[in-house]
Amino acid sequence: MRTIFIILLIFITPYTFSQEVTSTSGNHFSNDNLQISWTVGEPVIETCFVGTFCITQGLHQSKLIITSVDKIENLNYKIMAFPNPAIDHVQLKIESILDENAQYYLYNMDGKLLSKQKLMNNKAIIPMAEYAPSTYLLRVTNTYDRILKTFKIIKNK
Repeated sequence: MRTIFIILLIFITPYTFSQEVTSTSGNHFSNDNLQISWTVGEPVIETCFVGTFCITQGLHQSKLIITSVDKIENLNYKIMAFPNPAIDHVQLKIESILDENAQYYLYNMDGKLLSKQKLMNNKAIIPMAEYAPSTYLLRVTNTYDRILKTFKIIKNK
């Protein structure tokens, strides 16, 4: 009985814990701000369930991030962020209100705070040249930390 258990353990363990894909092409690239992986032409796809666990072989499984961008209704002011897509910088401008403590927060799609600053005279220029081409969230808040608006900013090369 013990011998059978050891033989099963030797043959089942590599298949249970390894993530191998047989594909015609693919690659992986990452740096401090970006991670990209892909595979092409996967001929075998299999999914099996063991209790509450699901194992999928043959499918590229990347990290899933869900982000919500809220739309706030009945605003009595106008907030603009331009140009979008951006290359070197984004200009942020608030019209119709004067809030001396309004500020912006710039986040990457992982939720990491990259930059924050108070707006001077309801304006700000946000440098983007140092960031990798990607999508970012720009959140504008008032004195009481109430979210006034959230922009999805696309950074190009």
